Amino acid sequence: MKQNLFDIGSELNSCKITMPNFDFLAESLFDIEIKWNFNELQSEAVFTINDKSDFLQSFKTYKVEDNIVKFYIEDKRIDPNTKKNSIFEKPYVITQITEVKDDESKNKSYQIKCIDQVSYILKNTYFSKGYKNTKLSEIIQDLFTKYKIKDFISKESEIKINDSKEIPKNLVIPSHISLYDFLMYQCNQEGYILYQDKFGIYGKHISELYQDKLNKVDVTKTFKQDVDSPAYEFKIGNVTGSFNNNFLNLENPTTITYVYNPLNKSIIEKKQNFNEIYSKINFANSNESYIQNTTGENYNVAEVNLSDDSLIKKTYLNYLKNNKADLIITGSLAGNKLLELRDIQLIGSTNTTDGLTKGNETLNGNYLVLSISDKILNNKFIQNVIVGRINNTNKK
Repeated sequence: MKQNLFDIGSELNSCKITMPNFDFLAESLFDIEIKWNFNELQSEAVFTINDKSDFLQSFKTYKVEDNIVKFYIEDKRIDPNTKKNSIFEKPYVITQITEVKDDESKNKSYQIKCIDQVSYILKNTYFSKGYKNTKLSEIIQDLFTKYKIKDFISKESEIKINDSKEIPKNLVIPSHISLYDFLMYQCNQEGYILYQDKFGIYGKHISELYQDKLNKVDVTKTFKQDVDSPAYEFKIGNVTGSFNNNFLNLENPTTITYVYNPLNKSIIEKKQNFNEIYSKINFANSNESYIQNTTGENYNVAEVNLSDDSLIKKTYLNYLKNNKADLIITGSLAGNKLLELRDIQLIGSTNTTDGLTKGNETLNGNYLVLSISDKILNNKFIQNVIVGRINNTNKK
């Protein structure tokens, strides 16, 4: 991480990492990064320490409970909901330690990678169980209850698993894959999203991300590039990626898939048209954009019936992937959440009057928060936020 990126960083009251059998010295911590992604349940954390405390000699690899690190981060900003300083607490499990050597100074340091404790449990649990006439969301709730997932998140965090909306079916969890892999696979099959952020664990059907279902933009939380006030909470310090403003996204042509129906032992012909799916997703700029620029038909076969929701999710994610931006903003523990709809205001061209007064009319608009990486260095806090375009509020 480059030091100059932290020029817009907010100050933290406290930042600590603790383990059952080891105390990290504050001066030994180099940097911390905690990552969240809306399309994945797992949260990753990476931090680097020097070897002043001889960490490797104290590290125990044979007991999971000895390898749990707890992050405690306290923001100087006040959470508007609690009227107190924003606090983040969460346990992670160490999965990898890499020694880093500085050839010039001969000093040793360690990069330590972790995943959240909930994902660790699900990734390392294998067992077989059958469900009859059950929805995916009900299976998730059952597994979370069985493995007491609530015990492994902070008391302030919530678990909210919304209806997965598919027709109830019979499902068997096979014993040869982990619960984590089973859940992620089924989420893709049913057009469902299971993710977590600092505020809890959430399950949502892809239709909840359609434009008419999203909450309205909170104008008080606009990401702004041109801000004079150092106290502004959502200042853009840098655009590290490039906005892809090309809406001509080539996809497969209309796909006709033949699948076997075991109920009546017949062959089903399923037709899937990307333009129809694109219309269902209902992006605001769909009248000037095309997600399918191909003609003809593509034939395919499949062993199981394809879900419309599965294809809608895939199409939706491809659209966001092709129309996203990578921002560095001032850090805020309570201010930024995954899948929030946010307005982005960028500086326009300095060579035109409109650019100076109206900003970047082409790229400004509404974007969905797709991932957040919390980055901390020397008690300065920034966030790397990846956003995907939902619409264009200004005329192009």
